[in-house]
Amino acid sequence: MDNFEHQTAYNDPSVLLYTEKEFFALLESNIQVAQLDSKSESRLYPLLSRIVSDLCLVAKSKDESQNPFILQCHNQAWFGHEQMSTFRLPDCAGCIYDPIRNLLVAPAFWIEAKRSELRKGDSDWRTSRTAEGRASEQFAHALPQVRNQVQHAFDSFAEGPDHYYVFIHVGIFWSLLLFKKEDEKAIREIELTEKRRIIGPGSPKSRLSKRPRLSNSSDGSPAPKTPPRPSNLSPSAAATPFASPVSSSDSPIPDELLPEVIFFNQPLVTGLPATGYSPPFRQALSIVMEAAGFSLQPTWLTAPQDFDFAPYEEKRWEGDLTRGLLSR
Repeated sequence: MDNFEHQTAYNDPSVLLYTEKEFFALLESNIQVAQLDSKSESRLYPLLSRIVSDLCLVAKSKDESQNPFILQCHNQAWFGHEQMSTFRLPDCAGCIYDPIRNLLVAPAFWIEAKRSELRKGDSDWRTSRTAEGRASEQFAHALPQVRNQVQHAFDSFAEGPDHYYVFIHVGIFWSLLLFKKEDEKAIREIELTEKRRIIGPGSPKSRLSKRPRLSNSSDGSPAPKTPPRPSNLSPSAAATPFASPVSSSDSPIPDELLPEVIFFNQPLVTGLPATGYSPPFRQALSIVMEAAGFSLQPTWLTAPQDFDFAPYEEKRWEGDLTRGLLSR
C-alpha cells in the first residue's frame, strides 16, 4: 500500500487501519506495564487481553455456512453451571460463540497467568538471567490449578469437546498443554480407587494423602462442544516431541494419561522492544485454532511456513506432571 492508498484508507470511515508496527508498539506497552509491578499477577491481564482480542479479529470459522462461529475474548471466563456447586475463572479465554443459537459453545483455549518477579538488577524479563528459570518453577505450581479448571470445563459444557488446550503464561514465557477428556476421566477413577484403598479397613487415617490446596484466585467456568478436531492438524499434537512427561515414581497415575506438553517455557516475543511474536507462539496459535475449526487471516499472528519443532526439542518439561493429583 503506497502513501496515497494508505491515506485514502485512513480517511475511509468504513476501514480501520491496524498495522503490525502499531500492534507491537501496543503489545510492548502491555509488557512494560506488567513489569512495573512484576509481583502482581493482575498486571499481566492487559497483555493477555490484547493477545486474545487481536486473535479474535483474524479468526474466521472454517465453515461459515454451517457453523458461523465467532471467537470471543473472555476475561475471567466462567466455567460452571447451575447444577455445579463450584466454578472456576481462568484469567483469559478464547471462547466460541454460536450466533444462530445464541449459545456460548465452549472455550477454544484459555490462558492462566502467573507472576514473574523481577529481581534486583533486572529491568526486563527478556534480559534477566533468572526469569526463565522462575517461569519453569511457576509452571509447576500452576498445574494443580489448571487441572482443576480443566475438570470444571469438561463438567460444565454439555456440548464440550474431547480435549482442551491451556496456556500457562509466566511473565514473558509461556507453555502449552493438551488435556484429553478420556484421560482426565481415567485419572479421576484412579484417584477415587486410590482414596478407597487408603481409607479401607485397617488403614490408619494418618496414611491419608492430602491433596494440595487449589488456589481460588483466578479460575474459570465450563466448556461445551467445539468443532470436531481436524485430522490434518499440522503438526499433530500427539506426535509432538514435547509429549513425554516424567511422572512421580510413587504416583499411581500412568504417564500415558498425563497431559501433553506441546511447548514448554518459550518466549512470547522477539526483540526488545517487541518486533514480533516468537515462531513457536505463532505455531501454537495455529495448532489451537486449527483444532477449534478456525482459520486465521494471514497476519503477524499466523504460523511461519515450514515450521520445524526440532530447534525447540531441547526445551522440555522434565518434572512431575502429577501435581494436584492424589499420591501415595
